[in-house]
Amino acid sequence: MPTKKAKSGKPRDENGRYTAPAKAVVSRVGINEENPVPEKSGDVTTRHGSTIHYS
Repeated sequence: MPTKKAKSGKPRDENGRYTAPAKAVVSRVGINEENPVPEKSGDVTTRHGSTIHYS
């Protein structure tokens, strides 16, 4: 009775080497999009005292 377990069904090339599955090509967020235009412009002071500038 064999003691070794059967190998898993990982995809392999003609040489028997493991090949990783193809990954999806995904662009970074905002790279292919136009720059958003803010509704208002100016400086806003947050409740913690930080200033946010909108242009």
